[in-house]
Amino acid sequence: MAIKITTRTAGENEILVLEGRIVNVDSDKFKGRLESFSEGGRKKVIIELTKVDFIDSFGLGAIVGHHTMLQEQGRDMVILNMNPDPQGYIRRLFEMTSLDTIFKIVDKEEDL
Repeated sequence: MAIKITTRTAGENEILVLEGRIVNVDSDKFKGRLESFSEGGRKKVIIELTKVDFIDSFGLGAIVGHHTMLQEQGRDMVILNMNPDPQGYIRRLFEMTSLDTIFKIVDKEEDL
């Protein structure tokens, strides 16, 4: 499944929702949407990965690169992963790459 990118509002937060696979062929589309989503000057950029099946190195690179840019601007990136399975793909990917020590990852919208 190709990447599907939408936005939604949860309380006072606007969330960039990703579904499917974040791979090389879609990385430019993803980067473009991420950049335009972040342009509003939000202090906190929230990306929901609950329904993401796979992220390749290009997708991870886009997330990490954008996270670095936001940090340089004094802004934050939060990963929302509402998958309750502790062995779920996103949680394992971020743990295996040690990105769970860099990113703020939350399991519930209430924790945003």
